[in-house]
Amino acid sequence: MGERDSSGSLDLARLFKYYNLPLTDFGNLDVELGDKLIRIWNTNDVPEVIDWFTTEKFLYDLSRKVPFFSGFENYREFTKYRLHYIGISEKNDSFNRLVVKPHDKRLRILSNEFPQNFGSRITDEIVLFFFDIKSLEIKQYQYPTDFNEIGKNELENRLRIFKDAERAFVRILDTDYNEVKFKNYPNYMNSLFNSTVERYSFSINEDIEFVTDKTTIYGDRDLYGLTGAYADFIFVNKDDGTVELVKMKNQG
Repeated sequence: MGERDSSGSLDLARLFKYYNLPLTDFGNLDVELGDKLIRIWNTNDVPEVIDWFTTEKFLYDLSRKVPFFSGFENYREFTKYRLHYIGISEKNDSFNRLVVKPHDKRLRILSNEFPQNFGSRITDEIVLFFFDIKSLEIKQYQYPTDFNEIGKNELENRLRIFKDAERAFVRILDTDYNEVKFKNYPNYMNSLFNSTVERYSFSINEDIEFVTDKTTIYGDRDLYGLTGAYADFIFVNKDDGTVELVKMKNQG
């Protein structure tokens, strides 16, 4: 990508072990190399794909530290993305909302933006990220007054969390194609700010970084699949009703 490159290797024996395939099938191995796709086949009896790699799938696997890759230490240089738009899908799934049906913001981005690399097209460079919410909760109960509250959970409403996360990220990142900027966040009637949750924050549990004109947010994932120590997080202060982006990468 431009002047940047990365090098490493793929250990096919470890790949077989990772997928619980016998090494006796090694003679049936076939590797398909294309400009945008690599596929590794097991041609024994009924041919089937063992694994496949596009650019984004390759980077995704590296972030999860799969055992059959070595090298590529600088892969995070390739997981930094210009972020144009943030949205949620309340009624239909995100794929249908963004891809199957015409989506105004996606079409605007394709029409208005310029490619980052010479000879490329916007359709070659655009990436759609589909995120899920995974909440980590820490609760404290006082004996005996709070025992009746055990089992009650205000965070069971996942759509409420999704909406709150959307507002928080748009408010902080100020993406170009979000017309509503949620300047009053977190002060919304149905937000987590008006719940019994005392403190909360949002972070990205992936080895990616998003860039806007206003700021960047750095995601980080550790070896155990938890949010890493270097992940930036959006912190909501319920004491004074403020929200801020806390940068962790260069701390200490």
